[in-house]
Amino acid sequence: MVFIKYSFVLLSVFLGFTLSAQISFHRIYAGDDYDYGYDLFQMEDTSYYLCGASSSFQDGPSQAILLKVDSLGNSIWSRNYGGSGQEAFLAMDRAGDYGIYAGGYSSSSNTSGGFDGYLARLDFDGNVAWDTLIGGSDWDRIVSLKATADSGVVVLASTKSFGVGGEDWWIQRYSKTGSLLWEQLFGGSFDDTPTDCEVANDLVYLVGNHYIADSAMHKGVVYFLDLATGAQISSDTLELVGNSIVHDINIFPNSINFSGGNYVGIRDSSDMMMGTITPAGQFDYIVIEDRQGFEEANCFTPSLDSSFLYLNKQAAFSPHIPTYPDGEEDSKVYSFYTNYVFIPSGSFYCDYGEDKTENIIATNDGGFAYIGYQEKYTDFKAGLFLVKIGPNGEAPPIQNPNITNIMGASLGTSSEIAGDTDLSVYPNPFSTQLSVNLKSDKKIVGVYLYDAMGGFEHKLEYDGGKLEGDFQDLAPGVYYLHLVLEEGEKIVKVVKD
Repeated sequence: MVFIKYSFVLLSVFLGFTLSAQISFHRIYAGDDYDYGYDLFQMEDTSYYLCGASSSFQDGPSQAILLKVDSLGNSIWSRNYGGSGQEAFLAMDRAGDYGIYAGGYSSSSNTSGGFDGYLARLDFDGNVAWDTLIGGSDWDRIVSLKATADSGVVVLASTKSFGVGGEDWWIQRYSKTGSLLWEQLFGGSFDDTPTDCEVANDLVYLVGNHYIADSAMHKGVVYFLDLATGAQISSDTLELVGNSIVHDINIFPNSINFSGGNYVGIRDSSDMMMGTITPAGQFDYIVIEDRQGFEEANCFTPSLDSSFLYLNKQAAFSPHIPTYPDGEEDSKVYSFYTNYVFIPSGSFYCDYGEDKTENIIATNDGGFAYIGYQEKYTDFKAGLFLVKIGPNGEAPPIQNPNITNIMGASLGTSSEIAGDTDLSVYPNPFSTQLSVNLKSDKKIVGVYLYDAMGGFEHKLEYDGGKLEGDFQDLAPGVYYLHLVLEEGEKIVKVVKD
């Protein structure tokens, strides 16, 4: 095992992408209660599916939610799932042409006061094709899942109902019709926490943490299983000084990579950790960023061409990431080369209040997007956020997000933008001319027009009123006007006659 511990040294690197206009936005999807975002993926048409949990759809406990938004983050529809208890979707993946797998937990049918794991296969309109509860009399929940090449799914769950004792790992494989193909349990008599899974090369890759009684510490663990049978092929424990927490695993073309944290003593002094796993299933190259405060690598993803990676760091009590005055967690995203050399031009996002990034993906245009929740913009209740960063690091202003009703309300086609009396676009619908009326001191620095699928159409000239552009040959239909201001941005839905 190669082990490296270091403090950051900034290297001047330029990421060389060129686009005439990049899509970037910061969206908050919120209601009048708590709304959480946990996972996402992008379709070929550049739209996104988001999943999470929301208490805004009904009075009482949260329900599992699924949202579909377009390439600019505009809400297309939202669906909620649940009963009288508490539900959430914590993970999801695309099931080929068969739709979407979503998994999490439900307490509506558990008469013992605990939670069951909840797994559903949905079509692309959010309708349930089949669903099932997995669990017993105690607490069980799905923490990760991955679709298989035959449109089935591998599910990684945490269980207190089964196993040796405490919390254990529960792995299951289902066919696309919902038949259980095999299952496995891993763990000891103490709490053992599963965190993530991947499926590739006819193998199932699992990571998480076991409590080691001899050292009274938590250690990162990796398992390799045979996809066809579920049989264990290998396992390894991350033997570092102190506690080692593994959060995420990703399969790159030439390597298996993981992220997490390492701390000695109290958790407040955790250091960010990254590394690789050998093809034989052994922890190999380990890099730890040795800095003050609590900092852990929560989730990461390879770039579209796998030449570098985007990594989310969660931090609190850290001098390197501004946090809310009471020390609540904040989130920051970095770019690294695949040898873990830091790219300082990598974009980041952090804000006041508790901010938690739950997952991050590379996007079709060469940028990336990430989902989570934050408090600041919803009267200190949680709002689901989606942040999109452009291919060369173009980022939206973090202090001025576009807030959308999580139950599906979005910007309409009226001339005045909902919730914004300082800005109007007219006529709408339009034919050969489009104008913008800006009533405040804000300055427009760029105007771009996109089609309904997020494809770039025109960069428009703004002369203080009328927009200059080639509207004559523009096909009739729905478009989105992206106005970049000195402070913030606005996205307006317009219709061409």
